[in-house]
This record gives sequence, structure tokens and C-alpha cells, in this order.
Amino acid sequence: MNEAWAEKKRLVWKRASGICEKCKAKPGAHVHHLRYAQRRGHEKLEWLQLVCLECHGAYHPHHTFLTLEQQRVRAQQKAAKRRTTPTPVCRHCGGTYPKAKHKSVCVAFGLHR
Repeated sequence: MNEAWAEKKRLVWKRASGICEKCKAKPGAHVHHLRYAQRRGHEKLEWLQLVCLECHGAYHPHHTFLTLEQQRVRAQQKAAKRRTTPTPVCRHCGGTYPKAKHKSVCVAFGLHR
């Protein structure tokens, strides 16, 4: 996430005091675009709204939205999976050839799978 977007989200959360700006009853969960800028990242703060999960679902009925805690857990799970997923190795040389030799032999002759 870029810094400009993070700052806009922070300002929207501050403006709303953490409460959904649509129903004004539940805690906010996401920043929703009421309108998009022609150039990405040039949204005005008036075009952004802090909404709870239910109100965001009303704007996008085809979407399933996660709570912030669910998003955090999912990110941790993805990071753990990246750490434990082994790097694929060549079935021909088993990753023992130097990069240049691997490319000139295994890849060039179609042995790398």
C-alpha cells in the first residue's frame, strides 16, 4: 500500500471517529470509494467513506468482506505458507547445476519441468 493512500485512509478514519459513516451505528471496517478519480490515487476525501462490514456489503452485494482481524489472520497464514513452501527444483539436475549451466542444458533442451 502506498503512503498517500495510507494517509487518506487514516484521515477518513479520523474524520469518522471509527464509526460507520453510512449507518452511524457500528464500528467502521473499510474505507469505501463513493467515487473514483480518473487518475489512481487522486481521490478527494469527500469521495471516501468509512463503512462497517454490513454497509460495505450493501454497496457490493456480490462481495464477501473480511473483518480487520480476519484480514490480519489471512495475511499471517499467507506469510507462513510462503516461508514453508519449498522452492521448486529442476527434475533433471535437482538444482545442482549452476544457473548458467542449468539454463544452457536443462531449459534449452526442455528437460526442466
